[in-house]
Amino acid sequence: MSQSRTPAWLGREPGKPNWYIYSYDPRFRRVKRRSTGTDNRQKAEERLGRYIIELSLGQRPGPIETPERYKIATALRWYAQERGREMASSGPVGFAVENLMAFYANAYVSSITPESLKRYERERRVKNGTRPASINYVRRELAVLASALSHAVKNGRLTSHPKIVLPPPGPEKDRHLEEPEISALLEACHEPHLKLFVLLAINTGSRKGAILELKWCQIDLVGRLIYLNPPGRMQTTKKRAIVPMNETLHQALVDAHADAPKTPYVIHYHGQPVADIKTSFSAACVRAGLTGVTPHTLRHTAGTLMAKAGVDMFFIGRVLGHSIQRTTEKYAHHRPEYLRTAVDVLGRTTSSR
Repeated sequence: MSQSRTPAWLGREPGKPNWYIYSYDPRFRRVKRRSTGTDNRQKAEERLGRYIIELSLGQRPGPIETPERYKIATALRWYAQERGREMASSGPVGFAVENLMAFYANAYVSSITPESLKRYERERRVKNGTRPASINYVRRELAVLASALSHAVKNGRLTSHPKIVLPPPGPEKDRHLEEPEISALLEACHEPHLKLFVLLAINTGSRKGAILELKWCQIDLVGRLIYLNPPGRMQTTKKRAIVPMNETLHQALVDAHADAPKTPYVIHYHGQPVADIKTSFSAACVRAGLTGVTPHTLRHTAGTLMAKAGVDMFFIGRVLGHSIQRTTEKYAHHRPEYLRTAVDVLGRTTSSR
């Protein structure tokens, strides 16, 4: 069957691993494309099939619209439906979409102005029945808005969109645990799954989501490696590394595997996966007398401990899945001697003056 008679077909772009869905738009006499978000042929074909079904049912949007005629909520819904489930942070994306839709309601894309973005920031940061959002959380929500609008343009639904200017980031939280606090927290972890979570977080520097999604098929107890990115999952900007096990973590995982019921998940509660660790973790922090500590604090603790011990910034970044620039920004202040070699070179050039 020729492409002109085919509603859509799969193809690849040079130098890009993912499959794309191509479709011919007779109105503009051009071929449109959209990423399937996967390099797996079978998954790509499944997404192509869903796309063709949507076309046949008339669920695709109509003609490409201008910002004055395209609603913000429409862009957000399509983005959440087509991209949200493929993202590691699909939960936060969903919350961001809800907050953005509540604010913009029936507004059109053309109504997005620097003033409206600042008003959104002010309203989200004011306590209104719930905890006010931090400036960095507002930045992430507005980044979702920018991505949703770009997604609409890329997929031929919207002609253009205004630039989304993010507010300046707030200060980084530098709360980390010292060794006595780590011991107190582990002592306060009464449930085995919570203690294993803490050990994994501190000894790998992994994010909460990666640990809760971790399965035994990603654990190589013989080779002592943890493959944080599961098979078939795309690497995102929040990279998941391959991390070696130290002796402490290896023994903990060996013991947990021996006692585990028939469940694929490393962190489980009576054989069932754990959706979130927040409640039990907060209770353990109270018992340990710790304040200002969240599960993400454990990841920052791992980076800080490595930096203080003199581990090279490159290797810290590899463990945490950070770029060398990001790693240096977050942890170089824990190692003032990190740049000593550089300034010593400058000193030698002026020592004879």
